[in-house]
Amino acid sequence: MKEAADAVEYLVLCDSSLVLEHGGEVEVITDGRHAASVAQIRAEALAVRDVMDSPEHTDQLRQVLTKQREHTNQPGGYWIAAANPAAAHEAITGAMTLHGPGRIRRAALLTDDASCAVEEFELFGWRELLDVLTSDGPEGLIQRVRAAELNDYDGHARPRYKRHDDATAALCLFDGEDQA
Repeated sequence: MKEAADAVEYLVLCDSSLVLEHGGEVEVITDGRHAASVAQIRAEALAVRDVMDSPEHTDQLRQVLTKQREHTNQPGGYWIAAANPAAAHEAITGAMTLHGPGRIRRAALLTDDASCAVEEFELFGWRELLDVLTSDGPEGLIQRVRAAELNDYDGHARPRYKRHDDATAALCLFDGEDQA
């Protein structure tokens, strides 16, 4: 996120989510191209019910990763800046005002294994996720996600093709003064 005089600009890529609280509302911005590109690949991976960490499961995971790479930083696929910084030109972008009643108050940028607290495990809603980050920091959110993953270790309640992924969360709090 980049702060200008009157607004904060953002960009979102791949499987990250940006949660914005502004004007009394909570808005979630994601890049839907990732989910669309890998939906079939994930369905195939989840169809194989091998025991997690077994040689068969490990082989299936390798095949999934190979298929995903075919969609990375390609038209019709999804974009990852770490693989190619020029991918930032393909990002979902926007800006939020820093002033007035609709101004941005809080923003959180989350990787998919942090946003799964809401999207996969349904531990709470987006506003509550912002509250957890505000009160307990990223480590508090990630601890809750890891506990949910351990509770569902075998993946039967919510099928997954891997136990967990990287989990990163960043929170930005903006000045509470109304400068309208």
